[in-house]
Amino acid sequence: MKVVKKIISVIFTVVFICWLLLIIYESYTVSKGEQPKFCIKTEEHKYDDGVTTECLGLGYKVYTYNRSSIDIQIQFGPFWISEKK
Repeated sequence: MKVVKKIISVIFTVVFICWLLLIIYESYTVSKGEQPKFCIKTEEHKYDDGVTTECLGLGYKVYTYNRSSIDIQIQFGPFWISEKK
């Protein structure tokens, strides 16, 4: 049983480290002004003054704003952040 627990622990640790590296990579990519690479779901929201693109990743969201009423261009954060209105 000890060996099985150790193997499960190692697998979990490797998966967790890979997930963290993915988030760091996506954050870096978005901070350079590029589009995220690993989107699970992408939605586009249209408004009178422009368009907002929402990308849902593995535990994070990226909002790309192309609107005249919002000062920021890109917002990166955890999956519970909401779009600026």
